[in-house]
Amino acid sequence: MRKMRGLGLILAGVFFCFAQAEAATKLLQGVHSITYDIINPKGLCSIPNYSNNGFEQKIIAEDNFSKKLKVTAKLEVFNSRIPFPIPDSSISRDLRVFLKPEERIQSDNHLIRSYARELTRDAKTVKEAFDEIINWVMDRLTYKIETPQDAYSVLTNKLGSCQGYSNLSVALLRSVGIPARLVYGYLPPGDIWGATKVYWGVEIQEGGPHAWIEVYFPDMGWVSTDAERSKNFVDPFHIVLAIIGTELKSDCYSGGKVLIDFKEMTSFTIAEEVNEVEVLDEVNGPQEPMLGRVAVGDSFRGRILGRITDPSGEPIKRAEAILWRGLSGEVHPASGRGDVPLIGLDPGVYNVTFRASGFAKVEREISLKKGEVKRVNIILSPGGKIQGKVVGKNGKPLAGAEVILWEGKKGSVYQVKSDGSFTIDYLAPGSYRLSARADGYKEKFVEKELKRSEVAKVDFILVLSLSKD
Repeated sequence: MRKMRGLGLILAGVFFCFAQAEAATKLLQGVHSITYDIINPKGLCSIPNYSNNGFEQKIIAEDNFSKKLKVTAKLEVFNSRIPFPIPDSSISRDLRVFLKPEERIQSDNHLIRSYARELTRDAKTVKEAFDEIINWVMDRLTYKIETPQDAYSVLTNKLGSCQGYSNLSVALLRSVGIPARLVYGYLPPGDIWGATKVYWGVEIQEGGPHAWIEVYFPDMGWVSTDAERSKNFVDPFHIVLAIIGTELKSDCYSGGKVLIDFKEMTSFTIAEEVNEVEVLDEVNGPQEPMLGRVAVGDSFRGRILGRITDPSGEPIKRAEAILWRGLSGEVHPASGRGDVPLIGLDPGVYNVTFRASGFAKVEREISLKKGEVKRVNIILSPGGKIQGKVVGKNGKPLAGAEVILWEGKKGSVYQVKSDGSFTIDYLAPGSYRLSARADGYKEKFVEKELKRSEVAKVDFILVLSLSKD
């Protein structure tokens, strides 16, 4: 969800603004799988088969130069009920290695233990203790690569990369008796967390090494978490190469370094993707936006599930929905499939605007009962936009100028940019009445006919209010 700036609406003299909702953890359920074709004509290092509770990666075909790898995130209901602290009888001898301190995971450090005890003092279950620790790490740390990444340094400096986030998370968890361990792997090219570089003026997502963690829940087994983005699962853009403290280790990993390199001729192609994950609700915390797996006992509020397409049924890229809450509107971008979930809604009537650049917007009033899920299919027809400039007689932009799009006595106000330009988008074909105004200048009105898919131009030259012109 992103915040819109520079646009408001005037309706009967009342100013409406766009706002951003408080950050929350979005709760997901479903299955998301990706099959990769990985090729390197110089030869590929090994990639292991691996699975835990909620994650699986499996080589389904390979030779010396290529691999077909299927990675699946299975977001079934997270149903751990183990009390906290974990009873000693629930942790076997072979798991106790994942409670011990290490050089970069100082779980016996007094400061780390103090923080962990304070964070988990009210926790009744392991899940509650885990949530408090991961939420705190997410909120308190700032991402930085060039800084010490051991748990104690990350805690004191509040800085760390994926390794730092993971080291500190594991140290805090171990210090209160929750087994946890490090995972090293790779984010394939195309994932939003891959490294972005520019080649011949084109931005390329080239993938990159990454670290995350696994946490042991005695009634569920090992469960993945990425302390920078998701709790109790990782998405299929995570490829596991090594799990520290186990025999699972690829020759793609050595000495803390991941050796797959996009620049060294390794290519990743998505051969197939199936994404059946739904966003069911959201809960408060952490302050930074995060994704979470639906847990047993969660009760869901209402949802509006919109699908935005063009008249041919094709999803519209960069479509969005605006959910109005009183005087504020929250902007929710649609996925590449045109889906836009509006979640966490109490019973009531909601006004929603569906729109995309180059299309006429659609307004809907949607009523919801308690816990109701309402699906709406929105077809946007090609529209147009009006662009232009507001200047004085000398041709210079006017500071603070506004353009108003009128519907009878009601007007939508659009702020003019510092260079004098303005754009009014999401308009259906038809006749429009506009005006431009600025302090000390006469308001000027024009009529404009807008055709389908047209970008119409309207320029305003304003004169001083004391002028006889």
